[in-house]
Parts: sequence; structure tokens; C-alpha cells
Amino acid sequence: MNAPVAVAVVGLGKIGLTLAAQYASRGLSVIGCDINAALVESLNAGHCPFDGEDELEERLTAAFRDKLLTATTNTAEAVAKSDVVVVIVPVGLTGDQTPD
Repeated sequence: MNAPVAVAVVGLGKIGLTLAAQYASRGLSVIGCDINAALVESLNAGHCPFDGEDELEERLTAAFRDKLLTATTNTAEAVAKSDVVVVIVPVGLTGDQTPD
């Protein structure tokens, strides 16, 4: 049996974490990366940081239980272990709301 495709999702905000949970729900092995150590620790302890996202908490619980999702602050290591890398980071905006 082939190993699942490994995906690194860099940036575990509302969009990145939801995407990571979706990938894991489809059987992919996901390493979520974020610079926020408190967020990473909270996720690895089984806590969902966002309310109001349909099925996110359930998908995260299943993904961590099934060992299809882990979270880390070590982005370089996660990228090295992955077949695919997805970067989801905020885009800074200038005063007139154009991307910086």
C-alpha cells in the first residue's frame, strides 16, 4: 500500500487550518505550520481556535486522532518532509487597501 501524499500547509489561520483539515479528511498526511507557538501547542492538544466553521472541530479531532494532521513551528522540516507545500499567509494592505 502506498503512503499518503504528504502536504505542508504553511499558515494556520482560518483559511489555512480549514484547508489542512479538509486535506486530512481526504486521507492526506498533513503537517500544519505556523509561527505562533501557542496556536501550534493548542492545536496539538486538540483545541479548535475558530468558532462558527461548519465541521472544522470534528474534522480536526478526527485528523489528529487518525494521525493525519500534526502542527509545528518548524516550517523548514515540514517542507522537507512533504510532497506538496501550500502557503496561506495574510497579504498586507496599504492605506488605500491595495496589496503591499
